[in-house]
Amino acid sequence: MRSALFVFSIVHYYREMLPVARYFRDHGWRVRVIIGWDGGSAEHAAAACQASGLELITIDPAFLITGEHPAGQTTSAAPSHGPIPPIPLWYRIAMFGDSVRKITRMKRYARTLMSAIAPDIVFAGPYHSPGLLHNGIAATCRARRIPYCNLPASAYVGERNSVLGRFLNHGLGMQSSIIDAGYDGLNRLFSYLVPKWTKTREGASIFMWDPLLILAARLCRVLDANIWQKPAESFDVVYVYSAFSHTMLVESGYDPRKIVICGIPLLDAPRRLLDDKDHRAAMWRSLRLPDGRGFLLFNVEPSYEHRYASREDHWQRFHELMTAMRRTGMPVVLSLHPLCNPADYAFAEAEYGVTIARDYRIFDLYPYCRLSVSFPCSTNVVAEEFGKPLVIYDYFGMTAQNAPRRDLFRLPSARYGYSVEEVEREIGIVLSATPERAPDRPAASAGACALIYADVESRFGFAHRSSAPVAPFVGHARAAGGR
Repeated sequence: MRSALFVFSIVHYYREMLPVARYFRDHGWRVRVIIGWDGGSAEHAAAACQASGLELITIDPAFLITGEHPAGQTTSAAPSHGPIPPIPLWYRIAMFGDSVRKITRMKRYARTLMSAIAPDIVFAGPYHSPGLLHNGIAATCRARRIPYCNLPASAYVGERNSVLGRFLNHGLGMQSSIIDAGYDGLNRLFSYLVPKWTKTREGASIFMWDPLLILAARLCRVLDANIWQKPAESFDVVYVYSAFSHTMLVESGYDPRKIVICGIPLLDAPRRLLDDKDHRAAMWRSLRLPDGRGFLLFNVEPSYEHRYASREDHWQRFHELMTAMRRTGMPVVLSLHPLCNPADYAFAEAEYGVTIARDYRIFDLYPYCRLSVSFPCSTNVVAEEFGKPLVIYDYFGMTAQNAPRRDLFRLPSARYGYSVEEVEREIGIVLSATPERAPDRPAASAGACALIYADVESRFGFAHRSSAPVAPFVGHARAAGGR
């Protein structure tokens, strides 16, 4: 039996990639998964994988990603790393030695793990940080010629997006000042010796990470040649959402022969369920709405949870937006980002009369909404898939005329507001032009999972030894190694 390994580094990749893992399992593959983070959402993901007949690989807790603030956990940390005082040279050198030891141990662990699993193919998300377990798995795949595939996790890809995003995050205080090229003499030396490790914008130069961490990863041979490219160029194939994403990658210098447009795996299920009247009725009951009533789908921005806004600013904006949504007179359904703790937002149901979608994801809700109101988010591309009007609230000016990533975030069919007054005005324009009606049917599609599967079968020569499909798994599986 052919074997596939899915590396779910963080909760976002688990959510995006699980349908593909299930599809491979249903077509006769032995599918193993690694849950690469810790916390309550990791336990939930492990249970869902078991319920789908996937085998869990338990990894040493030392190699789990922590501090991601996955869904269900309250974020109490400050929203900014900010400037840090210069670190003594001897201490930075000690940090470098510690990084080398940790990466060496991680790489050895990854090789042993891959020998035990012996997968025919590996799927992973584009997580972008050196010295973590997925880097060791990637290095092992390269050394052993195991196909290493990237699955879509966002519409926004490529080096240019990665570079501009790093500068934006740094400007918002989400990154430590230790990545500044002028942080100390050591950083200035590395920016001179290895200029490709830095990027410069408006007179400021930064590294992607602490240059000593980059050096440690380079010495341990787990560093990609272009540290700014995301997904990494070490992938044998990258599956992307759309032509929009394809263009972003090609313009960033990615080899077009390795890029496949597949669509969004999470849309496969909503498409199949469009004609299921029982599913529709159950959704409306869960949302506490009259069956068939059009609603406003509001995508909550995790600005505080993602640490690019203070708690005070985040909640002030949320309250003013909820007040504006209430004035529309429409039922409003909130879709929370995976980082958001539903308990933190529960008050809005009583105070503003909205409904939190606890049982359905934003992809499930899109086909049935009348319009969507969202921040600049990768899920916004779904609006066009289902023919839905989209109003974007942009408090940080990412889509403004002078914004460096304007062309990356602006969608041709969307409307934009940079204050609550502008957002409310744009919603009014949309509502006056779009009377309530039945959901638009999206264009026919073979499904993202099927397209990915077919490409893998042909690209890597699995088709000639294809296994017969099996019935979708029902019940519970015993985890390999447990969790």
